[in-house]
Amino acid sequence: MSFFAAAYAQIGLAVVIFPTIYKIFAFAEDAMSPEAKSELGLWVRRFSVPEPTLMISNNIINIFNRIYGVNQFSARCFMR
Repeated sequence: MSFFAAAYAQIGLAVVIFPTIYKIFAFAEDAMSPEAKSELGLWVRRFSVPEPTLMISNNIINIFNRIYGVNQFSARCFMR
């Protein structure tokens, strides 16, 4: 499979998956009662990430910044 064929396949997959996920969540939001939405919102706000997970993600960010620099996701880098 050529590079372009693989890229087109990935783009096509994203074009199918993202709207599908959006529709599923839109349907779930319409089907939920206001009380259930409130409870879900409270649960999301109370959710906490375990400390080892935070340490791992911080280490990954630090390694990425050392390799690529701090401003990797700036508009200037995207324009290149």
